[in-house]
Parts: sequence; structure tokens; C-alpha cells
Amino acid sequence: TTTTTTTTTTMKLLFVAFPPLLLLLGAFKLSSAARSRRMVGENIFINEIHYNNDDQVKVQYVEVAHEEGMDIDGYTLHFYDGKSRKIYDSKRLSKAKIGRTHNGLTFSIVKIKSMKDHKRRGGAVALIDDLGLIVGDYGEDSDDIQFLSYGGSFKAKNGPARKKRSVDIGVIEELDSDLVKHSMQLAGIGCEYGDFHWEAEVVKRSIKRKNRNQDI
Repeated sequence: TTTTTTTTTTMKLLFVAFPPLLLLLGAFKLSSAARSRRMVGENIFINEIHYNNDDQVKVQYVEVAHEEGMDIDGYTLHFYDGKSRKIYDSKRLSKAKIGRTHNGLTFSIVKIKSMKDHKRRGGAVALIDDLGLIVGDYGEDSDDIQFLSYGGSFKAKNGPARKKRSVDIGVIEELDSDLVKHSMQLAGIGCEYGDFHWEAEVVKRSIKRKNRNQDI
């Protein structure tokens, strides 16, 4: 009992005398957890995006590819407005519609009623893990960061992506009624985000399954 009381008193004194140190230790703990997550290699990424490019569009969504059987409930999609550079909507992957699985990779979609189109500086989507970190951005530079924008790149003002610059995927959905069933998609051969590239033009959408020019 005496030992426990002494330890508690010591911790209280440390908190009063060295609060920055304790905060630093907390940050180090989070950083260590993030590094461990990276080493484990959970495979999850944004695979397809379809926003409102015509008044006829009723289904707007972001498709996420992830390992078969992976628990994605703790992950969240944050939607950023390119003009304000702030979050205008968020969707938890616990609400995702699970789709088909191709060679160990499952494709699930999250629907959203009104995604920002590419006009007025476009928009962006950030995929956030259950630690509150952007997937693919665990304390080091990475080309795989899942803070993806269309219609331009910008630095976020709030949320988990605050002060981070989005990566422009280099394609938009033109406001054309002939393209209402098309979307922005990854293409290539592989099983991880870095194996693929974003198509230069929109492709006929492929909801809840691998993309048309994608081999897993």
C-alpha cells in the first residue's frame, strides 16, 4: 500500500512539474503504435470515387479496398471541401456495404448524398484509421498517403488531415450526362495501393468489385 501511494504521489508531482514531458511520452506511445500498425501491414486504400457529375446521379460513393476479413469498423472517411479546405461530411466504414472479394482483397463502398464536385477548387477524401491517423502517413513521407483530391491539391485546415497537403489524383468527372455511370478508378496489377495508378480518364463504374482495368 505504501509503495502504491508513493508511486501515485510521484506521478502527480511529475504531472505538475513536467506536463510537456508526459505529453511527449504520450505522443511517443501513439507514434510507436502507428509504427507497429505499419509493420503489421494492414492493407486498405481508396480504390474508386464517384461524385455528382450530373443531376441524374443518385449514387455517389467512395470504394475502399481492404484485406478479406479485415475489421474496418474503426476506419472513417472524411470529406473535404476544396474551397474552405475543411471537412463537410464524415462516414464510418462500419456503415460500408461489403462487396466482392478478388484474390484476398475485398471491395466495399460508402455512400454519400452530396459529394463536392471538381468546380470551385474541387474536393478531397481522407481515409483515417482507428488511431486517428491518415492511412499511409505514419510519421514519414509516403506516396501512399490516403488523402486524395480531385480538381486540385490543397492543405487541410481541420480534422485528422490538418496541415497535410492532399494528393491530386489527376482526373475529374466532367459534367456530362453521358458519363453519369462512369467513375474515377485505380488501374494496374497488384494488391496494394502503390501497385496501381489512377486512370487518366473516367471509366464505367464497377461498384463493390475490382475495377475494369485492375488485376488483383
